[in-house]
Amino acid sequence: PPESVTCVSFSAVWAAHDFSALAHALARTSMFGGLRTSDLPPGDSVAALAACLKGSACMEHLQLSGVTAATGNPVSDAFKRRAMQAMCEALAAGGAAGLPLTELDLSHNELQDRGVAAVGALLQALPHGLRSLNLANARASGSGTLALLGALRVAGKQDGTLAELNLSRSELGRAGSASLAGWLGKAAALEVLELRGCSCHAAALAPALLAGAPRLRHLDLSANRLARADVAALLHLAQGHPALGSWALARCALEPEALVALLGTLPLNAALEAVSIDASAHPP
Repeated sequence: PPESVTCVSFSAVWAAHDFSALAHALARTSMFGGLRTSDLPPGDSVAALAACLKGSACMEHLQLSGVTAATGNPVSDAFKRRAMQAMCEALAAGGAAGLPLTELDLSHNELQDRGVAAVGALLQALPHGLRSLNLANARASGSGTLALLGALRVAGKQDGTLAELNLSRSELGRAGSASLAGWLGKAAALEVLELRGCSCHAAALAPALLAGAPRLRHLDLSANRLARADVAALLHLAQGHPALGSWALARCALEPEALVALLGTLPLNAALEAVSIDASAHPP
């Protein structure tokens, strides 16, 4: 429950050994069901938290957002990135040991392929499915994202549990879009899908969402260049999906006739309440 989640916020008065002590304490108590922090000093604190996650029997919620935010120092940034990738691998080990994780937010960390692949290993290792997975700005390449999606599909446990998925700013491309569509066709619990700046192909995704994600209520495809086939598929999705209440298509380089057609779907779907298009970012 929410009241069992400890929220930790780092400031200048916190040092790595302070967080290490907290991580060691978390490993020895079942009072807390989760951890949320947007700052994690490198060094012993990372190793201590990794050890905590490997053996935790109560960690259901984990949010480590923006831990590897760029500092402008290439050496420091690379060190933080490797530490976060190692953290993901510790999560996978914890999953194999029975970690009860249901919500994972690693957004705004440059996990790249190594970190994203480790999250895929976690999906396969967990004895149950996640409810929420946020990997926004992981900056994985097409091959890294494919590895994650392969794990998502093979694991199967996510089909009836995963309600929120954010893969923004990792490369999908044609192959990744096809792989994701394979899972979306059976994503019975999915409610929120965010794919900003993924080079995704909506023509592959939209039919799968219509057929296999009946609970979808929000779709964000902003910052993806949409071709005519993509727009046609999205029009069909908007008109026929029973639950889709909002979608975002900002900075998608839509032609004027595509904008008019998309706006024309508003009165055709009673569930559709909010559409973010940001026409100023499209060609005149």
